[in-house]
Amino acid sequence: MKKKLCWMALAGALTFHAASVLAADGKINFTGKITDQACEIDDDDKVLDVDLGVYSVNQFNATVGVKTPPIPVKIKLKNCPVVESGENPHFSVYLTGDADPVNKDYLKVADGGATGVAIVITDDEGTLIPMNQFSQRKFEIPDATMDLNLIAYYESTSTTVGAGVANGTTDITFDYR
Repeated sequence: MKKKLCWMALAGALTFHAASVLAADGKINFTGKITDQACEIDDDDKVLDVDLGVYSVNQFNATVGVKTPPIPVKIKLKNCPVVESGENPHFSVYLTGDADPVNKDYLKVADGGATGVAIVITDDEGTLIPMNQFSQRKFEIPDATMDLNLIAYYESTSTTVGAGVANGTTDITFDYR
């Protein structure tokens, strides 16, 4: 019995040793920083309600890609990091939410409502901010308070648009890389 336990212990030790000498093709070093200096949405509950309007299904002309008028979305920010002269503080935007099944860059309209449309979110220059990806644009931080100006609208993703509530929700994250 003792002999079996010794052999089992030896086999276990060899297994652990073999795992530690596996060949590696490279190494990944992760770096980053957690900061207490970041822009905050200047609203007590951190929720911004945006009314995109009411539109007839006929306005979409049974055509994919028809857009409703753009609605400005002004997000007031406070406590943004102020840096030394000569530095260029900035952030990217990351929108987290359910992506539309037809166009993964768009925000899905909640189930049980309108169909064949999605919510599109862009920066104030009209560049798409895709869902679940970083914005291409780096937004400059000019001061401790600032306005982040975005645009939102509906866009048809199907030739058949069905009537109903067309709500959607996204979380917004600021990334300071």
